[in-house]
Amino acid sequence: MPVRKILVVDDIPTHRFMLAGLLSHCQCEVHTASDGPSALRTAKEIQPDVIFMDITMPEMDGYELARQLRADAGLSNVKLVAVSAWDCNQEKLDAVGINQYLRKPVMLRDVCNAGGVVC
Repeated sequence: MPVRKILVVDDIPTHRFMLAGLLSHCQCEVHTASDGPSALRTAKEIQPDVIFMDITMPEMDGYELARQLRADAGLSNVKLVAVSAWDCNQEKLDAVGINQYLRKPVMLRDVCNAGGVVC
């Protein structure tokens, strides 16, 4: 099975570190970004299989990041997983093309199931 490329996007360093740490136990290549604009740049560069993204971020929230990813032909099929400490409106998630929602704090089994990675 090929190694999956995962991008973790969160503006809070501790949250980014913890999710990347969980994913480090899986058979995947983990990259991180601290905001929406850097996530777009990184995604274009690495072509991830899955992006775990925080919804509440300054400058560009997870909804706008998802819209821009879906608008990019090269990234439109990336699996998007919203990760948030707050309840998210499922209709709004669906409208921007987010495939799945996980509530923080996340567990390793949830991350593996959502990302389709082998842990």
